Amino acid sequence: MTISKIMIAVDRTAASFKAMDMGFSLAESLKKPEVLVIHVIDPAWAMGDPDAGILPEQALAKLKRESENFLQQLIKMYSKSLEPIYLILQGKVVTEIIEAAKNYQADILVLGTHSRKGLANLFVEDVVKEIIPHSPCPILLPCDQ
Repeated sequence: MTISKIMIAVDRTAASFKAMDMGFSLAESLKKPEVLVIHVIDPAWAMGDPDAGILPEQALAKLKRESENFLQQLIKMYSKSLEPIYLILQGKVVTEIIEAAKNYQADILVLGTHSRKGLANLFVEDVVKEIIPHSPCPILLPCDQ
């Protein structure tokens, strides 16, 4: 199997750092693969607070700005000699990650996971469990050490 396209999905949690580390370590060991870093914003997360004068559109715009800043910082930290591209997608997390992997024709998908417990971590684990059977390519999951 030749790996020429690596897609790394990040979610603004600590798991993102593990995914980036693994994805970029793999990329550095290969002969200049393409690297795509994606983040998905589910519009349901941007409810806003109309009572406080924050409309859903404003909350979504803020999420997009924060996500873009986060991705730019991650890429600056990990990219070294590579020139990755990044995308911020909007929609259902599982669907968008699977579709992005198909459209990008990723050879491998890197996802972050947590071994800790808690509601946020259960969400991350559920996303990973839903992606695995539908992924168009092999998946790398960094483990806690």
